[in-house]
Amino acid sequence: MYEDDTPNLRASLSLQKDKEAIRSSATIDSNATVGSNTRVPRDADDFFNEEEIESNREWKVVAARIDDVARFWIPMAFVISLAIVLAEVF
Repeated sequence: MYEDDTPNLRASLSLQKDKEAIRSSATIDSNATVGSNTRVPRDADDFFNEEEIESNREWKVVAARIDDVARFWIPMAFVISLAIVLAEVF
């Protein structure tokens, strides 16, 4: 009876440890000194210089183009694929 619960318990404990590790890595260490290697989470709009800002603008344009193309072609490819599969079935 207890043997069946052991893998689930281990998986649950492992998942809990992973969540704690993520939480601890995403918080600022209050004991950290100025020169320490503490990782602080960065925001998507947190840039170091103008070059990064310009690069982000360019990638946003590229991402918008990919999104526009994908909005049409992915559903179209799905419909065509579905039609081919259903044509072979019926």
